[in-house]
Amino acid sequence: MTRSGRAVVVGASMGGLLAARVLADRFDEVVVVERDTLPATQQPRRGVPQGRHTHLLLGRGREVLEQHFPGFTSEVVDRGALVGDLTGRGRVFIRGGFLTSFDSGLDCVCASRPLLEQVVRERVMAMGNVRVLDGTDTLGLRAVADRVTGVRTRRRDAPDEQVLDADLVVGAAGRAAASVGWATELGYPAPTQEEIRVDITYVSRRYRRRPGDLQGDLFLAVTPEPPGVRAGAVLAQEDDLWIVTLIGYLGERPPEDADGFRRYAASLPTRAVADLLGDAEPVGEPAVAHFPASRRRRFERLATLPEGYLVVADAISSFNPVYGQGMSVAAEESLVLARALDEGLAGLPRRFYRAAATVVDMPWTIAASSDLRFPQVPGERSVQVRLLNAYIARLLTGARRDPVLARAFTLTNNLMAGPRSLLRPAIAARVMVGGSRR
Repeated sequence: MTRSGRAVVVGASMGGLLAARVLADRFDEVVVVERDTLPATQQPRRGVPQGRHTHLLLGRGREVLEQHFPGFTSEVVDRGALVGDLTGRGRVFIRGGFLTSFDSGLDCVCASRPLLEQVVRERVMAMGNVRVLDGTDTLGLRAVADRVTGVRTRRRDAPDEQVLDADLVVGAAGRAAASVGWATELGYPAPTQEEIRVDITYVSRRYRRRPGDLQGDLFLAVTPEPPGVRAGAVLAQEDDLWIVTLIGYLGERPPEDADGFRRYAASLPTRAVADLLGDAEPVGEPAVAHFPASRRRRFERLATLPEGYLVVADAISSFNPVYGQGMSVAAEESLVLARALDEGLAGLPRRFYRAAATVVDMPWTIAASSDLRFPQVPGERSVQVRLLNAYIARLLTGARRDPVLARAFTLTNNLMAGPRSLLRPAIAARVMVGGSRR
């Protein structure tokens, strides 16, 4: 594709910024429209409520960010992020036990979401042909015949509507239906939607991080085991802080006050989080969020699509935040977008959605299968799902002692290998042997 014309991205979250990075190599001008007033430094903002909670950048997400922004990991470390081995400096309590600890050679980046997003935003804005219109609402699309030709906008400090012409518009406005609704307002059908209702509430608090906490580990994840509905996560961050998130499934709500927060941590299936919090010093106020359901929109199945317009990231699929997949899936979609663009603008939406669906398949299968272990979660439990869950349970029993099984699971969980990799004969043989001993 020859570099020419203008592209508009609606939304300056991670998905929008990564789309802008790809578009900047292929358009003369890229304009990012964002309703928030973007902060000059790393701090949470209203449009990214997840920014106040635990974020672990999965291995595949870090690989793609390094590809787009060489030196990305070094830059976030220079600003206070921490890097360590995924299995050597992290603890995962899952299906009743901790995965064995060993050096896998797979690094993780521990940092706040605002820091990660700030570095990406600065790198994108440093590209000479990208500009940001923040404090600006998007009102809808502008179209001629069957092609979107721009967006209608209004600055929050001005009354007049403006039209921003574009050869391509990318909607990255989050999981809400706005970016989908803009196309239906033009007469296009809405995509069918799949949901896995988990009804999660999570509460996060920050604490001072002290030498020796967690015996030097950088993160701790405690997953729920049905019928239990409580989970937790601890992540080291810049400025010598821990971010601790406690999670309740199926309508359960962790308390916000410090004492109640500690008691809830003590009720998890391991005391590791409660032991950390023991006499730790809280910093700031708690943050609360609710996540009703994982959602996937099947754009690839639509018979008609507007040319010149597509959506990315959470507008296609939003995942249970417990699994930390959102940023990494958005990163993978940016590579799909780049390849689709290189074949030209004609037929771009259909090419992109078909390829993006294959990207979403793997993390959706992982998250949905795990959530469907809860009997109260509505959804079809196919033979495939039931067999996969039984096999994973057996694999994880073996992974408490076997580094090969623990590494295989870690690769899949970090989207660096597909679930089918866990069925390789060499892995399956170890599962049958090691998974039988509890």
